[in-house]
Amino acid sequence: MLKLAYIRNRTKLSFQLFVKSTTLLIVFTTFLIPNIFITELADPNNNSGARFVELYNNGAEVDLGSGWQLQRYTNGNVDPQSPLALTGIIPSGGYYVISPNGGAFLIAYGIDASQDIGTGGPADSNGDDQIYLVNPAGEIVDFFGVIGEDGSLTDHEFEDGRAERTEFVITGNNVYDVNEWYIDNDSGGGDGPQDAPDAFDPFSWIGEGPILYIYGCTDELAINYNPLVTIDDNTCYYLDDIVQHFQQNWQGIPFDPMGIYVTSAIFDGINLRIGDEIAVFDGNECVGVIQLSGEITTPIQIFASQDDPYTNEMDGFEEGENIIYKYWDASEQIEVINVNSTLLNGDDVFTPLGFSEVDLQVNSILGCTEIYSINYNPDATVNDGTCIPTIIGCMDINACNFDPDANLEGDCLLFDCAQICDGSSYVDDCDVCDDDPSNDNECYGCMDLWALNYDPNSTINDDSCEYPSIGDISMDGLINVNDIVLLVGIVLDGEFYIEYMDINQDSYLNIIDIVILVDIILNPETLGCTDPNTINFDPLAIYEDGSCEYEGILIDIDGNLYQILAIGSQVWMIENLNVTHYKNGDVIPNITDINQWGNLTEGAYSYYDNDPQLSNIYGKLYHGFTIDDDRGICPDGWHIPVPTEWTQMMNYLGSWIYASGKMKSTGTHENGDGYWHEPNTGATNESGFSAHPGGLRSSNNEFEDINNKAFFWSTRQGDYGYYYAYELTYHSQSVDEHDNLAPRFGLSVRCVRD
Repeated sequence: MLKLAYIRNRTKLSFQLFVKSTTLLIVFTTFLIPNIFITELADPNNNSGARFVELYNNGAEVDLGSGWQLQRYTNGNVDPQSPLALTGIIPSGGYYVISPNGGAFLIAYGIDASQDIGTGGPADSNGDDQIYLVNPAGEIVDFFGVIGEDGSLTDHEFEDGRAERTEFVITGNNVYDVNEWYIDNDSGGGDGPQDAPDAFDPFSWIGEGPILYIYGCTDELAINYNPLVTIDDNTCYYLDDIVQHFQQNWQGIPFDPMGIYVTSAIFDGINLRIGDEIAVFDGNECVGVIQLSGEITTPIQIFASQDDPYTNEMDGFEEGENIIYKYWDASEQIEVINVNSTLLNGDDVFTPLGFSEVDLQVNSILGCTEIYSINYNPDATVNDGTCIPTIIGCMDINACNFDPDANLEGDCLLFDCAQICDGSSYVDDCDVCDDDPSNDNECYGCMDLWALNYDPNSTINDDSCEYPSIGDISMDGLINVNDIVLLVGIVLDGEFYIEYMDINQDSYLNIIDIVILVDIILNPETLGCTDPNTINFDPLAIYEDGSCEYEGILIDIDGNLYQILAIGSQVWMIENLNVTHYKNGDVIPNITDINQWGNLTEGAYSYYDNDPQLSNIYGKLYHGFTIDDDRGICPDGWHIPVPTEWTQMMNYLGSWIYASGKMKSTGTHENGDGYWHEPNTGATNESGFSAHPGGLRSSNNEFEDINNKAFFWSTRQGDYGYYYAYELTYHSQSVDEHDNLAPRFGLSVRCVRD
C-alpha cells in the first residue's frame, strides 16, 4: 500500500510527524540500506505456543546472522534478559517471524516460523514485556514498551491479544510511541483478535508496500529547502517573499551601540539558515536583529542600540541588563525563546560601546511560553498553542462572588450569618445573628433544667423549652417500666414539681400520675392527639401525647419543625428533610469518607461538602438505601412520595414543562436575594413548594451542583436496583424525571402526607 507522512524541513532522516511540516512524502520505493523493524507482537489468548515476533524489511536484503539480536525486559525489570541472536536472511520487502514453539506455530498457522528460539525468550512474551531489536553495531533500532514499567493496564499491554504496527510507519523507532501501534488486549484495549489463528497474520502486515517519494523544495537558496526532497513541487520561497518577523525598537544610527558577534546559531542540532532571524532583547524590547542570508560560516555582527536619554520612548537597551536571544524559524514560522548563549569573549551584559562574542544553541521544548497564562512553562522554547489565559477571581463555590470561569484565586466575599454578601452580621455568644454588639449578653433560651433543650448559657427565658412525650420520664424515647420507677421516686421524694411528669396536668405529682402512666403502658392506644381541631386527631386517645399536628407545621423525631402546605389535594413538606434518626430512634449514620460512601449497603446521610451549616438551608443528602429502609425517615403519617404522587402534583401545576418554575424559590445567588444561580428561569414559587438548589452527592461520590440544581428522591423500581428521582435546574422551568438512579447517589427528600 502507499503511505503518506510529513517531514520537518530541518530534520535528519527521522520520519517524525510535526505540526508545522511543509514537505509531503509521496512515492518512494525502498531504502537502499537495511531498514528492519517490528511489525507485530502476538500473544494469542487461546494458545501460548502460537506467540511470535514479526520483523519486516523495508530496505536492502539482510543476513540477520551478521549480528542482529532480539532482546526483552520482563515484569517491569530495569535489566534485560540475555540477547537472542537471529539467523537467516530477511529479503527486501520480506518478513522474518520468530517463534518460541515451532511445532505449535505450524499447527496454528499452517506455515513454518523463520526461527524457533524456544520458550522463555523474547518471542515468548505474555503481553506485558518490553521487546527491542538491536543491529550489529549494538544500536537499538526499534523498541516496544517502557523500560521499568510492567505492561499490565498500560498503553503497551498486548496480553491475550497482539500489537500491530500502524500502516503509516516506515522505519523503526528506538523510543516507544503508542501512536505507531494498534493494540488489542484482555483489559479492554482495541477490538481486534485475541484467539489464534483468527485474524493473526504472521508474514503479513497492513503497511506492506512501497514508500512514497518526497515532494517539496529542492533549491538550496530557498528558505524552505529540504535535503530529503526528491521531486521539486514549485513551493520554494525566498527572502524577497517574506516579511521580517522581529522589529527592533530603534531606527537609523544606533546610540552608543554594542556589537554582538554570533559565531554559530543552532536549533535542534541544525544550523540556522537563510531567512531565519536572530534577535537581541532587553526584557521585552527588541534592541537588535539580523535576518540570515545563509548558514553562519564566519561571525555575523548585530548592532544593539542603547536607549537614547534624549527621547521619551524606549528605543534601546539599558546598561547592565542581561542580554536575551531569540530565534525566528522562517521555514516553520515559529518563534524560539530561551536561546542559550556561550560567551566566547567580551561582555555578558548590555554595555555601551562594548562587544560580546557568543555561540547560540537551543532545542525544541514545546509548551506555553506566555508568561501570564495559567499553564506558563518557563522551560518551554516553542509555543505549542495551548496557553490558557489567567482569569483571577473567587474560586470558592460558597462565596457570594464566586466566579465559575476563574482559574487563579482572587479575593472572595462570603455571606454573613444573615446571608448578606460581605455583610457584617455575626453569631454572638447567645447564638444570635446580627451586627449589634450591644445585645451580645442577652442570651435568650430555655432555662428549665428539666427540659430537653435546657441551655445553661441562656440568661433570658424565651419560652422555647421542649419536653419529652407524655410518660417518657427518662427522656429515652420509650415508655416502659423504667419510667414508672423514676416517676415513683420523684413522687415519693416530693421535693420537685416537674411539669412534664404531671401526666394529668393537675399541678400535682402524685399517685394518680403513676396510675395513668401504668394505664398508658398497658394500653398504648389511649395515648395520642386528643385535640379535635388538629389534622391528626385520634378519637380513641384519652391521654394527650403532644403529637398534635396543626395545619402548616410538622415535627420529626429530632424535633425539627417543617412548614407544610396543601398543593391540590396533597399535603407536602415545603422544606427539605433534615432528620438524623429513623422513626424508631435508630441513628442514621453520617458518612463523610468518599470510599465508605461508595461501598454502603445500608442507609446514611451527608451534608453537602460535609458542611453542617449548609443543612440549615438545604437539609441533608440521603443515600438511596435510606429511602426504602423499613424503619422510615418521614414523620409518622408521612411517607416518601411515589412516582404517581409526583405526577399528580405535576398535573395540578399544569404540566411537567412549566412545573419547575412554579416550584423553585425565587431570587438568585448573584443578586443576594436567593439561592439559585442566574437566570433561575421561570421561578415564581406560586405553588409554595419552595425548592432550594441543594445539589447532590454524585455516583462517583463527589459533591456537585449546589445553587444549580435540586434533586428529590422517589421510590425504587419494584425489585430492580434503581430509583426514581426528580430534578429542577437553574436554567429551565421544567421538571425532569429520572428512573435509573443508583442508590449511591445522595439526594434531598420531601415527604408527603399519607
